[in-house]
Amino acid sequence: LSEIMGWTIGFKSTEGKGSEFWATIPFEYQKGHVPVKDSKAEGKKKRVLVVDKNVEFCHSISKQLQARGYLVDIARSAASAYQLLTKEENFDAVCVDLCLPNMGGVDLVKRIRNTVSIGEVPCILTDTAAANPSLVISEELKCKHIIEKPIMISYLCDVLESELGGQKLSQSRPASSGLTNSLKLNVLVAEDNEVNRIVINGLLKRLGHTVTMV
Repeated sequence: LSEIMGWTIGFKSTEGKGSEFWATIPFEYQKGHVPVKDSKAEGKKKRVLVVDKNVEFCHSISKQLQARGYLVDIARSAASAYQLLTKEENFDAVCVDLCLPNMGGVDLVKRIRNTVSIGEVPCILTDTAAANPSLVISEELKCKHIIEKPIMISYLCDVLESELGGQKLSQSRPASSGLTNSLKLNVLVAEDNEVNRIVINGLLKRLGHTVTMV
């Protein structure tokens, strides 16, 4: 996985003392200065509902948003998300995964829009594969943004600030990896970690391969 993403990884081990693992991750310099968004700077903390079936993803995004001053609630299904929204009615934004069990993300947003008390809450869609932005920019859904996983937290915060404060985005939408490969393969991936499964599946599909996860 590290090599696919362009990293280098290694370790050194001494018997009786332990092992040390390391990884080198290359980053490109950003043009200009992109400030870290912090909802605490605006006074009242903003409350965000994260709706995703993957518990590791929910906890990861929750911790990162909380570190930037947001109040975060988690729902693992569309039904539980809708129940939370209609019961409390004080969420400032909802981050919704497209691939939810039983009721998908698009259907959840449609249901939200058709409920008067919560119909205007900003909804941001997320997906593991490169999605078509025109899917969410419609009169029915009233969504402005779809974010591809793995999510860059600074971009998500930028989108939230844009939705909640009417500010222009300070960053452009992160580009897809741009990986290309003329050889199309049928790949079997045996992996038990859900986060790894999502990342590997997304990367291989972007390369044009057919993926079977076990």
